[in-house]
Amino acid sequence: MGKGIALSREGLLAGKPLKKVKVVLDEKGDEFVFVREMKGNERDSFETTIMNLEGFEDDGTPRYSKTMNSFRSKLAVHTVCDEEGKLLFKADDWATLGDNISAVWLDKIVKEAQKLNKMDKGDVVKNSDTVQPGDSSSDSV
Repeated sequence: MGKGIALSREGLLAGKPLKKVKVVLDEKGDEFVFVREMKGNERDSFETTIMNLEGFEDDGTPRYSKTMNSFRSKLAVHTVCDEEGKLLFKADDWATLGDNISAVWLDKIVKEAQKLNKMDKGDVVKNSDTVQPGDSSSDSV
């Protein structure tokens, strides 16, 4: 591993280009979209759409559960972009997208979005699973 350079405050605040991939949706290769990495706040925004506050522990710690309800369309809304990397959808477009896009196409988009955003099993759980914020697994989805 190289020696590397420690980034400064300015370097971190300036950001860096986000990785982006072309996802071919049809068999002929004529129809495609771009999918990109999420920024930190975008990831937080996405995760809040799949978290439900279930209650509180005796010590006041919040208890959350994750839901798979519209997980795929919510992830697509947070990652599908134009060629320059600008997101195509508004946060509340997930229901309309989920109602109108083929499940096959949505699966292709989600597969690439999960790879780019290093989403693991801790990010995708059944409705009944209860998790604490920050719980994670290193296994890939």
